[in-house]
Amino acid sequence: MNLHWKTWLAMAAALSIFALLNLHCWRPGTGGRRDLVDGKHPRGSELELYYGWPSCYRAELFRSDDPTLMMRAGPFYFSLNDDGWVASRYVGWLAIGLDLSFALIATVLVALCSEVINCERRLTGVSIFIALVLVLILVAEYYLSGSLDVYL
Repeated sequence: MNLHWKTWLAMAAALSIFALLNLHCWRPGTGGRRDLVDGKHPRGSELELYYGWPSCYRAELFRSDDPTLMMRAGPFYFSLNDDGWVASRYVGWLAIGLDLSFALIATVLVALCSEVINCERRLTGVSIFIALVLVLILVAEYYLSGSLDVYL
C-alpha cells in the first residue's frame, strides 16, 4: 500500500487511542465488601473493574481485606494484586470481536479521510460512499455493543 506518511501516523494514533480505551479500566466502581463470611460482611473493600469500549469485554471483581483500598484506587485503577485477589472475572468473546472490528473500521475511516486531506485528492463519489458505509457500520456496532456487554 502506498499511503502518505501522515496517513500512517493518523492510523497509528487511532489504533493507540483504541488500545488505550480498551486495555485500561478508567472508572472502577468501589465499595465495601458485599460477600458474607459466617453471616456477616467482612471488613475490606471491593473494586468492580470493566474493560472495553464501545463494548465491555471484561468484568472483574477485585476484593481486599484492606478498607483503604478504595482511597488508593483513585479515579484510575492501577494493579493492586499485592493487596487483594480477583473474586470473579468474566470475558465476552463476542464483545472482544466487536471492539476489534470497531477499531479496525474506524482506523480505515481515518485512513480514508487522511488520504483525501493529505494527498489533495478530490472527493469522489466512491470515497464518499465508502465513508458513509463505514460510518453506518460504526453506528450499528455502537448500538449493538450494549447487548454484548459483560457484567458481574
